[in-house]
Parts: sequence; C-alpha cells; structure tokens
Amino acid sequence: MEYIDKTSIQTAIQSSTPILIEFRSFECPACLKAESFLNVLSKAYHKKLIVNIVNVDLDAQKMFSINKVPLCILFKQGREITRIEGFNNEFVFEKLLQDALKSC
Repeated sequence: MEYIDKTSIQTAIQSSTPILIEFRSFECPACLKAESFLNVLSKAYHKKLIVNIVNVDLDAQKMFSINKVPLCILFKQGREITRIEGFNNEFVFEKLLQDALKSC
C-alpha cells in the first residue's frame, strides 16, 4: 500500500492488476480507521490487488465525483469497477471488494 499524488492517479488506474484507490482526508477519523484495514487487505491480496491512498483535493473531487470520504474506487485498465463510500464494517467492505474482484 502506498500514497500517491493526484498526478499519478491516471497512470495508476491503467494497471492490468486491479487497483483500489482510497480517496481520503488526513483529518477524517473514518479514513484513519480505513487505512489500517486497507493495509491488512493489501497484504492479504498482494498478488491480486494494488492498494493506493490519495489525499482528496478539489481537482480529485471533480474528476472522480467525490461527495464523501473515505471513498474507495476499484479500477482495472482505466475502467471503474465499483466504488465503496464511507467505512463502517470491515466484513461488509471485504465482501463488496471480493464480489467486485470476481468481475475483473
């Protein structure tokens, strides 16, 4: 799992390996909670999934229609597969991610 800046997003989402990008604010408590879980996910799925974190700014909000953080978007080869808004339950999050990865 690594932090990337907004200039790297377009290159990152072109990956043939599915990539999960968490758009977040560093002041957001839910984002901090999600980060520790995403770190676990990145290790568990290290051969199937790339996990990156981007600090949201106005440009990213417009480019990806971000209304709420944390927001995780799963991409493959530049195509958005799914998005998961907010972070409440690790089990629900992982189930949604597993289902989305099946469609990749």
